[in-house]
Amino acid sequence: MVRRRKIGLIYEYNENWIGGTYYIQNLISALKQNDGPVIPELYIYTDNDEHFQQLKAATQYPFLYRGGLHFIKKFVGNRAAKKLSSLLLNKKPLSYFKKKLDFVFPAAHESWFHPGQPFIYWIPDFQEHYLPEFFSQEDLAERKSYQLALTKKAKYIIFSSRAVQDDFNTIYPGAKVSQFVLPFAVTHPQLENNVNYREKYALDIPYFICCNQFWKHKNHFKILDAVKILKEQGKEVHVVFTGKEQDYRNPLYFGEIKDTVQSFQIGSNVSFLGFINREDQLSLISSSLAVIQPSLFEGWSTVVEDAKSLKVNILASDLKVHREQLQGYPTALFFDPLSGASLAEQMNKLLDGPITKNLYDYNSSIAYFGKNFMTVINEIQPVNGLSKNP
Repeated sequence: MVRRRKIGLIYEYNENWIGGTYYIQNLISALKQNDGPVIPELYIYTDNDEHFQQLKAATQYPFLYRGGLHFIKKFVGNRAAKKLSSLLLNKKPLSYFKKKLDFVFPAAHESWFHPGQPFIYWIPDFQEHYLPEFFSQEDLAERKSYQLALTKKAKYIIFSSRAVQDDFNTIYPGAKVSQFVLPFAVTHPQLENNVNYREKYALDIPYFICCNQFWKHKNHFKILDAVKILKEQGKEVHVVFTGKEQDYRNPLYFGEIKDTVQSFQIGSNVSFLGFINREDQLSLISSSLAVIQPSLFEGWSTVVEDAKSLKVNILASDLKVHREQLQGYPTALFFDPLSGASLAEQMNKLLDGPITKNLYDYNSSIAYFGKNFMTVINEIQPVNGLSKNP
């Protein structure tokens, strides 16, 4: 009889980085699609029991358990929290560390768990190396210090795309860590069919939608440029924006966006909905002309996966990772992320042409996500228990 794996997952519901939250939710849902003993036991390490209960209800995963607390609040980490967790761990007051786990994922600091636990690390992207102007000097130093330590201490790391893996090996050539590429897929909640979401949000005309946090690298200004160009051409265009309207690194960013809307006189052409209910967001995506993903940098975009899952048109900035993510997707158009005119040209194609949903099979992507994760686990530690690169 094959023993079930015991895997610890670090989880935090964080609206300031909702992509990280969705990543774990989607991984659990994808693992649920596997059959029989290959479904692992999952131990959720979170500092909020309510968030654990919500995760359990949302995923309905059959072997989901509360693993205990964790103390580090940010991906790179809070130095005071790291120090506190290290002190506590040295005193070993927490009984849940006695539980033998096969793996901990996504690990971000070696002091989170008892030294005997094997860690699998995950770095979403290396944006700070390419767009350092969007980060404080302190953030840059912390991230790069963490990454350098990882190249020397970590055994295993997962990347969400070949593009991110290529960046890692360019920045840290010769790193000894074993590398795996694991593109993620999304699993959506059941959407209510009896709610008119367009009426709820007063959207009575066809619209494009952009679902990104209001972070500077998400490049919202190029959408505003495109709207202004189309309006000057006499085109009726509307863009809906969803997402948290604060950027802790650039707190003036959203105000600058609103000022630009006023300056361009396009207030009637855009709607800012803020951080809305996930079901509402997905329903608005489903009814849109297209999802616009204008980002200057991504590791593997959740909103692109949302659009693929809902089989809607996608207008994506022409990045290497977007080309990789949208390979084989039949209704994707690309634009120069530095050119509002390039985006306007692609938007115009959809304004002038019939909008039909494609027949893309997304279920296979979800199944592959769960299967590929377990393939990584079994490659690192085969069923006979002999680990790779001990």
